[in-house]
Amino acid sequence: MNFKRPVLFLLCALALASGASAERLQYHRHLVFRESPMEDLRGRHEISAEQAKTTLHHRFRYDDQGRLTEVRRAVGDTVTRNPGSFEGFFWWAPQVRIEYLPGREIRSFYNEAGDRIAAHGPVWRMEFTLDAQGRRSTLHYFDKDGQPVEGQWGAHRYTWEYPEPGVVIETRHKLNGDSAPLRPNFLFHRVRLEFGHDDLLDTMLNIDAQGQLVATNSGSAVDRIVYDPWGSFVRWQVYDTQRRPKNGNDPMVATGEHVYDGLGQAIMLRGFGEQGEDRALDGTSGPTTYAYDAHGNQTRQQLRNMKGELDFEVRLSYSAEGSRLEWVRYFDGQGKPSSPPGLPPALAGMVAQQLQYDARGLRTAPIRYGADGKPLPAR
Repeated sequence: MNFKRPVLFLLCALALASGASAERLQYHRHLVFRESPMEDLRGRHEISAEQAKTTLHHRFRYDDQGRLTEVRRAVGDTVTRNPGSFEGFFWWAPQVRIEYLPGREIRSFYNEAGDRIAAHGPVWRMEFTLDAQGRRSTLHYFDKDGQPVEGQWGAHRYTWEYPEPGVVIETRHKLNGDSAPLRPNFLFHRVRLEFGHDDLLDTMLNIDAQGQLVATNSGSAVDRIVYDPWGSFVRWQVYDTQRRPKNGNDPMVATGEHVYDGLGQAIMLRGFGEQGEDRALDGTSGPTTYAYDAHGNQTRQQLRNMKGELDFEVRLSYSAEGSRLEWVRYFDGQGKPSSPPGLPPALAGMVAQQLQYDARGLRTAPIRYGADGKPLPAR
């Protein structure tokens, strides 16, 4: 009997198994907050694969070189776009896939059914250029036809310089070459990003070509970001060019604070003024509070006044297994059905929406209801 063949087969099988096991998965309830696409996609509040079966989470997939290749949002194995806790400004689709080519990193977006889609406006492809050290040096957006395009915030191209350890200089430009702001309501242009020992962004400084602080129209020049030990973004602090607290940037507060529960879910957003006094964020009358179900889906958004009294509430309900948002209902401070403020004329009178899905699990046109409980006519 030839013993060499089964031994050789066993060795090959073990080698194949070893290679297959090199790919790994991680599950996190939430994403780490990011202010720049240059920052890595990272998770916070890690959970087990067993917990992920019933929990709204982000699944991270890494290849055999330890590189991130996919992030998807799901409950169990069902990909979803259910609203959970605040995940920052750079999560635009239920699934993101990452491809690596020599000197490049390419990201694409997918819906719940796995179809490739545009995100962040018309962006079909995010293409990073990597420098000799493997750091992201530029980013360009392209549409489905491969043409250069601006994202939803008006930028087409990002450029990053690395003048010293822990420091990155970021600029953004439109298709016509003009400078683009960080976001339309956050008017920092040339930005110095300073990172801590944990590689989390600590400070953003709005600077000129010489590196000097420059004030925006609101007087802001510095934005300081604070995290808790679990990587949750708990506070931002705004300063002027003299490093004094300033009610600035779009929320027009000197300090904004996210309050979290033990699962990393944001349960309150509130603001403070230049002297530490309570201050409503611009466009609100006081704090906003949130509630969640056992799966981690958001079930309440509550707008309150400075006394803590309820002004308006959004209630969300889901399918039994938690993977599908089914109803969104709106109420005034007394618990009566009420239209959300600022509705366009086409949605006048709406107090509830029943979400509809096709056979593949994709959302179709919702059914909208008035205060009498009857569907509103299509407009």
